[in-house]
Amino acid sequence: MSQQQAGVMATDNKGILLLRRAPGTPHPELWELPRGLVQDGEPPEQTAERVLREQAGVAGDLADYVGYVDYPAAEGTVRQLVFTARVGMSDISLSGPRSGPCHQPQSNSE
Repeated sequence: MSQQQAGVMATDNKGILLLRRAPGTPHPELWELPRGLVQDGEPPEQTAERVLREQAGVAGDLADYVGYVDYPAAEGTVRQLVFTARVGMSDISLSGPRSGPCHQPQSNSE
């Protein structure tokens, strides 16, 4: 395994937090979970909490380890460990290369 990442399925009672990649980045406009590289000596759970703070500006209560997915990348195989977290979506403050307007899901009853 050449790299290890931690990703977070952050939810509240209304939905799941997905970040959209900005134009000019690899895979622009792609929706994805908040995720980031596990730093040397950093437990993946700590990475998941850090990624939520850095990418969405919110603290989450990590709940469970869900599993992992391996995928190819230019630098080799990447293993993404996925955790769940409960967050307050109203507290989210996006910044960085994946930032953009927030979109609320539309109700099917409209």
